[in-house]
Amino acid sequence: MTLPVTMYRWDDDGAPQVVDGKPSEYMNVLKKCLVEGYGTKTGLGWSVEDEIASPPLLTLRNDNNVGSGGYAVFSANNDNARENIRVEGCQDYVNRDNRGRRSSYFEFYSYSTGINLNSKWFLIGTGKAFYLFLTCEGAYNVNYTGTRPAASFFMGDFNSLYPNDPATFISLSGSINSQQTSYTTTLHYKISDSSTERLTIVHPLDGSDSPYDASLISLGDRLYVAGRHSDASSITVFSPIYLLMGDGNLDVSSNYQNQTIPYSRGLLPGAMLANSPGYNSDPMPVIKVIDNIQYYLIPSGSSHTGCVWINLEQW
Repeated sequence: MTLPVTMYRWDDDGAPQVVDGKPSEYMNVLKKCLVEGYGTKTGLGWSVEDEIASPPLLTLRNDNNVGSGGYAVFSANNDNARENIRVEGCQDYVNRDNRGRRSSYFEFYSYSTGINLNSKWFLIGTGKAFYLFLTCEGAYNVNYTGTRPAASFFMGDFNSLYPNDPATFISLSGSINSQQTSYTTTLHYKISDSSTERLTIVHPLDGSDSPYDASLISLGDRLYVAGRHSDASSITVFSPIYLLMGDGNLDVSSNYQNQTIPYSRGLLPGAMLANSPGYNSDPMPVIKVIDNIQYYLIPSGSSHTGCVWINLEQW
C-alpha cells in the first residue's frame, strides 16, 4: 500500500523555528511535523508515546494503522544550546530505560551560532517513516554541505521484501552506535561517498531480539560518487536502494543465508539513485519533476554531488 508524502520545511508559514540550537527546539520541530502539524499542514499521524522536559526526551510512535508501530526516541543530557541529541529507533518501548529490538543510535547537534547554526530543516515523510535533513544558513545557498556537521537520517519502516515482517522499524544515518557529530557520520555524506560501511541494525524475521548489521546498495553498486556537477542532471535510469545484511557482500557461507536472516531484506521507501549527478550549485531544496513526479535531491557532503532523490508524492 502506497502512502501520500508530505514535505515540511523551516520556511513554511507557521513552521517551528530553531533559534538557539537547544535539543527541545529540534524535538519540537519533530513533534510538529510528525504529530501536531502547523500552519496549513497537518501532522503525519504519528503519536507521542513519552515526553519528558528534563532531561529532554521525546518518543514518537509511527501510525500502527499503516506501519509497524515502531518508536523513534530522541534524548539529550540537558537542554543547553549545542548539546548533542541522541537518535535511536526501536520496535518495542516501555520507557527510556526499557526498550527492545533497538536499531542503531547516532547523534547530531546545532553546530554553532549565527549563520552556522543548524536551523534550516527539511522533513519528508508518511505515517510510517521520514527523512530529516538539517543544515545552516551558511550552507543552504548550494546543494552540498562541505565539511560542516549538518544532520541527516532516515527513521521508520523500510519496505520489507517479506510478508508480515515483524521488525521493519530502523534508524539509519552515517554511523552505527556513535556519538560523533562529524559531517562524515551523516546519511547524505555516506550515500554520496560510495560507502561500504554497515549503517544500521536490523532484527531477524523470527521477531527475536537478536540484532545484526546492515548496509545499503543499489543496482549502481555502492550508490554513487561524482565530482562537483552544477549542470542539469541527465537522468535516464532510477534504481531503488536495497537494505542488505552485513557489508552487502554476498557470501554463500555467511550467516545471512537462512530463513530468519536473509541476505536482502528490503528497500528504503521513496529513495531512488539516479545514474547522473547535477544541480550542485542550486540552493536547497532542489526539487524537480521527473517523469511527472516531484522529487527532492538529497544534498551531498564534502565535495561530491548528490544522486539520491526522494519521491515527494507517494511511497
